[in-house]
Amino acid sequence: MRIGFTIFLGLAMLCMSWSTASAAAADETETAEISMHLTSTFEDDLKPLLNAYSSLADERIKGVLRALRVAAVTDEARSGDWNSIKGLLAILQKDDTCAVSIWYVRRDGSYYTVEFGLSDKKLNDRPYFPVLMGGEDVIGSLQLSKSTGKRSAIVAVPIMKDGGAVGAVGASLSLDDMSAMLRDRIELPGNALFYALDSKGLCSLHTDPSKVFLFPSDQGSDTLKASVKDMLTNKEGCVRYEFHGKKTVIYKRSDFTNWTYAIGIKDAQ
Repeated sequence: MRIGFTIFLGLAMLCMSWSTASAAAADETETAEISMHLTSTFEDDLKPLLNAYSSLADERIKGVLRALRVAAVTDEARSGDWNSIKGLLAILQKDDTCAVSIWYVRRDGSYYTVEFGLSDKKLNDRPYFPVLMGGEDVIGSLQLSKSTGKRSAIVAVPIMKDGGAVGAVGASLSLDDMSAMLRDRIELPGNALFYALDSKGLCSLHTDPSKVFLFPSDQGSDTLKASVKDMLTNKEGCVRYEFHGKKTVIYKRSDFTNWTYAIGIKDAQ
């Protein structure tokens, strides 16, 4: 499949607009429920919030993934020439407000970013690198960005040529910016919070950004530790724990990112 620069530009913009449109649609369909007042039937009240929150987060990542998939099959990407590839990736960097870094990595691990060009570091020590070079997408791997040092979720797509991966294009999405976007888009009551955990229990998103990249199970609360275990074991459910007050939380796991999204309320004292 041959896709040139002009076609890529149109498709990339369309991919990003799909993500925005999906998020807007989620907003519209959930508006009535999101504006509700929480009642004693907290689980029923929180489910629309949880659905809106998880949908917005997943769609943000899906939009980036779609655009990267388009970029990965262009002649520019397959050429391996950074000067050609940079123009493609600069479009994505401009259109994605949550992207800390858009990058291209060669099979040997050397990589380039739109902002800094060739890095003096390599990515072949990253746990997701063998997955990419094995020809599979990477979705939501949590890493500290080597180029910026920021807490990021990695979304990346292999560049396939002659039956194998010759490199990859990827995005490091700022978890702080994503958390802020979710706070802005979904107005939570003052006693509510949201967060997400990856498959290992590491916090990927949180109402309070200082909690991102922490393991809740290591925070000294036995009830929270037990609740995290429940959340990582089951597909969805409801837990109660005590950590800076008593909290009731409902959760569900995303089949797309494999993150567990959670929304809860702090019990009245």
